[in-house]
Amino acid sequence: MRTRLFVWYIALFWAVSSVFSQAPVDAPETLRWVKKQGQHIEQSLHDALRSNDQAFMVLQMHRAWREFDAVAQAGLYCHAARTAAERGRAVSDLLRLDYKKDWSNLAIRATEAREQAFRMQAAAEACAAEILSGASVEKRYLPSDLLLRDALIAELDLSDAKASGDFHILAQKVEHALRMLRDAEYLASTLENCVEARIACQRAIDACRDALTTNHWDTAIKHLRRGIEQIQIVRNRAEDCG
Repeated sequence: MRTRLFVWYIALFWAVSSVFSQAPVDAPETLRWVKKQGQHIEQSLHDALRSNDQAFMVLQMHRAWREFDAVAQAGLYCHAARTAAERGRAVSDLLRLDYKKDWSNLAIRATEAREQAFRMQAAAEACAAEILSGASVEKRYLPSDLLLRDALIAELDLSDAKASGDFHILAQKVEHALRMLRDAEYLASTLENCVEARIACQRAIDACRDALTTNHWDTAIKHLRRGIEQIQIVRNRAEDCG
């Protein structure tokens, strides 16, 4: 009996070990993209701090927020990089009412955001090193997968809006699609070989706005169809982005 239990425990141990060793990880390409985002944030905020120009600082803080936001929404498996992106996004958020907007406070926040950008880079490097060490993986997520995800969600929203026959539902669905398309457009702007996808995102955004501003259902449907066609171009071109 004890021998059988011992064998069972050994089998359980190997099964659990196998599950953990096969845990999904971020693709090296994704981690390189995260590192690139961190480097850009760090440099742009460094330039803003040296400028002593409050308007320029506000602009660079907003750009830093967008870059942190893109990484935060990527759903990284690299925990330390994901944490740094979330903290960086929070500290660079100019819309938070509890943060003052004078130069001194902006400089403090920019310094903290630069620190989070540095940590994000370091974490991405560490996670990439673990992957290169030969760890077995089940699936690796590429930056293009994130772009494809946003496009698919936006397409579903517009399809639901088109089938609803109701302007109230149309407005809700299109507004959500717009948010996904804006995220996709910005993500595309940070990736190489992604110009066509970015342009298609912009055209889909224009189609969504046209659908929201017409009071004729048939016209709105035409705009939604145009938006869906552009989103399908994004889906087809997403693989080329990297």
